[in-house]
Amino acid sequence: MDDLIQALVVKIPAIELSKQADDPDFTTVVKSLAVIPISQVDLRDKLAASLVTRGYKVNTNRDLGLAKIDIWAEKGGEAIAIEVRYKTALLRTIYNGKSIDLKNQGAQDIARYDYLKDLQKLETVVTQRQPNTKGYAMLITNDHNYWKESTRVTSVDEAFRIYQGRVVHGELSWKDASGGTIENREESISINGLYRLKWEPFLILGTGKNETFQVLIVEVG
Repeated sequence: MDDLIQALVVKIPAIELSKQADDPDFTTVVKSLAVIPISQVDLRDKLAASLVTRGYKVNTNRDLGLAKIDIWAEKGGEAIAIEVRYKTALLRTIYNGKSIDLKNQGAQDIARYDYLKDLQKLETVVTQRQPNTKGYAMLITNDHNYWKESTRVTSVDEAFRIYQGRVVHGELSWKDASGGTIENREESISINGLYRLKWEPFLILGTGKNETFQVLIVEVG
C-alpha cells in the first residue's frame, strides 16, 4: 500500500504543490475527506492519499522503535505521526450513489481505552523527536456514546471517557476491573499533557439515528 500511495505523487504537477505553501490545519484536512469509510484501514488509506496530494512523503504502519504508527508523514523537514480510529454504529443508507452498510461495533469501553492508548504512544513518539514532530490522535464515529457524556458515573471505564469537553490528564486506571477480561486491558495509561477534548462535525447525512458523524482530534506537540 505504501508504494501505491507514493505513486500518486507523480500524478500531481509540481506547480500545484508549490501553491500549497499555506497548508490548512490537520483538522481541516481530515474534514475535507467528506467520505463514509468502509473500515478503519479504508479511512487510514484515504487520509494518507490526501496527505500525498498536499506534498507529504507518507508511510503507513511505520515502525518507530517499539512503536508502530498508522501514518507517518514528512514535509519540509517536519513530520507528523497519526493514529487513526474509526468506530461505527448501525447504519444502512445511500451516500453519493453508493450503498452504505455499517455494523454496530459496540465495545465502546475498549475503544475508548485504545484511543487514549494511542494518545500515550504519540506523546512518547513526539517527545523523542522534538522539536520538528507533531502527533494527532483521531477518532471518527457515528456512535453518540463516544461524544455524549453518560449519566452513569460508576462505570468501570469512567477514567477513559472521551465525551465533549472532558479534560484528559494524568494516570488513567480501570475502576474495580476484574481480572481475565482482555489482555492488558487493566493496564493503566499515563497522559502527560493536558487535553480538553473537542468533537467536531465530520459528516451529517440527516437527522436520523446514527446519521451524524463526528471527529475527535487531539494534537500532541
